[in-house]
Amino acid sequence: MKIFKYLLINLLIILILLTGAEIFIYKTNADSFKENNCNFFETAPFGYILGDPNIHRIQLNNYFTGENNVTTGRLPAGLEYKTEPATIFGCSFALGQFLENEQTFSYKLSRILKRPVYNRAVQGQGFQEMYYQSTLPEFYSDVPKSSDVIYVMIDDHYRRAYINTMSILDQYFLLHCKIKDGKIEIETYENNFMNFLKSLYMVKYTNLMYFEKYVNNDKNKDKITDDALLYFTKTRENLEAKWGKINFYVVFYGKIRFEDEFAKKLEDNGFKVIKTSDLTDADLENGEEYIIENNGHPSEGAWNLLTPKIAEIILKK
Repeated sequence: MKIFKYLLINLLIILILLTGAEIFIYKTNADSFKENNCNFFETAPFGYILGDPNIHRIQLNNYFTGENNVTTGRLPAGLEYKTEPATIFGCSFALGQFLENEQTFSYKLSRILKRPVYNRAVQGQGFQEMYYQSTLPEFYSDVPKSSDVIYVMIDDHYRRAYINTMSILDQYFLLHCKIKDGKIEIETYENNFMNFLKSLYMVKYTNLMYFEKYVNNDKNKDKITDDALLYFTKTRENLEAKWGKINFYVVFYGKIRFEDEFAKKLEDNGFKVIKTSDLTDADLENGEEYIIENNGHPSEGAWNLLTPKIAEIILKK
């Protein structure tokens, strides 16, 4: 009886400590989010994923509506041109989050190339979202055959390929894939108990901290860049199976970890790499004229500078 009582007391102490840790981690991150958010998004309430999970942007039927410049995707630009389109993939940088339509990369590129440009970038995502779209029949119904495909890569895309959530506060999962034996498997999140465990704030904190260190470790650069390369090669396979031969450009926006190693792997596999550092000496990541105040996304000034240079490379193919 004493042993049972002892175990129960210790179990309660552990439960209280765990609960306190959960509340502390949530509150600390919620306060930081409120301080740095600039009122763009609401702070998620304290809570867990207890049933079927919400997987970020796995349902894209009503996403590319152009309804706003924060939480929805872009409509295609330049549909008045009757030439073969180009297609853009990436995250909020390529999307043009917080910019008006006429200020975006896709709009400006369309005007220079005089071609339709389909912007299929999704905020908060990366390689896995590009690959996922290339597997969907509805993607090919929405996007016509494109001879030129452009992916705008930022450094954080490495990390996003591994983490479960973008932040500790998120109550949804990122689209996530597992790489096994040279194949990409899209995770289905069917185990509700495991989903609950993954939604614990301590687990999210550990997951984010672990992979932040993982992608910053030079010892892992071959695995990280090999995984990233696989997303590109498999995406191209899917696109070319439907569209035939394409020109695939990867734009390195700003500083990219393992830049030289990854660029070489891409070029050795037939991709065309465009480094913004080769296009301009401007400080795209800190210069006031190139970032939107308080959130670090590219401003119209950045795309005014870069788009003609990128377009020139595409036109020379």
